[in-house]
Amino acid sequence: MKAIIIEDEPLERAKISLLLRKDFPDSVDVIAEASCVQEAIALLSSTPCDIIFMDVELSDGTCFDILDNFTPKAHLIITTAYDAYALKAFEVGSVDYLLKPICPADLRRAVSRCLDRPPSSIDIPLLNAALKKSSILSSPRDTSFLVHFNDHILSLDIRDIPCFFSQSKGNRVLTKEGKVYPVDDSLDQVYSKLSEIDFFRISRGCIVSRDYVHVVSKQKGRLTVVLSPEVPSPEAPGLDLVVSRSKGDDFLRWLEK
Repeated sequence: MKAIIIEDEPLERAKISLLLRKDFPDSVDVIAEASCVQEAIALLSSTPCDIIFMDVELSDGTCFDILDNFTPKAHLIITTAYDAYALKAFEVGSVDYLLKPICPADLRRAVSRCLDRPPSSIDIPLLNAALKKSSILSSPRDTSFLVHFNDHILSLDIRDIPCFFSQSKGNRVLTKEGKVYPVDDSLDQVYSKLSEIDFFRISRGCIVSRDYVHVVSKQKGRLTVVLSPEVPSPEAPGLDLVVSRSKGDDFLRWLEK
């Protein structure tokens, strides 16, 4: 089966392609990719395929802009970090959806379903309406982050946050002033709310902001992040800015974007 990936994040495109080559080397072939709405419409109009992986939010619009202009005759797999409307899309007939960060087992499940049935059950108008009903357009990415501290609720500007990290007593957020506040959410929950362009999870216990990555050094085969000099050294035991070995290459590519 011929597949097309529509995704504005190079790392996500590469991840999907890698997983497909690994798990479906003889049955699925990625023939083309698109990173924006205009590219996607032109590509789908001229390139027949069997499976389309389509991100909801693209650099120049959303998947709605594609579906409003083109009805693909292929299996449609929605990829999204916002499962509220991913679930709704699934209910109205999308073949499947992949919730970011994409799990290999979920991708295998979605593709296996495509291999087992013809692409004839997708109701594009209904799918489009369901996606729009609970879309990110009415619930945009957060530009602030709320923390509860000493019976107060503080609103931190996302642009003023160098990193989030795990500590022995829970998760923390570091501000550009060097202050540290507790975070109620898990780092998985925090990361799902952040822009993948602006933040990167360098390890299970740390998420860093692109704006505050000053130096990246290599020590004993591991990458280490040094935050911008304007950020005071925090009194934060447990702050580990070492990049996991498995994330090193992705981190460097993210910095180059």
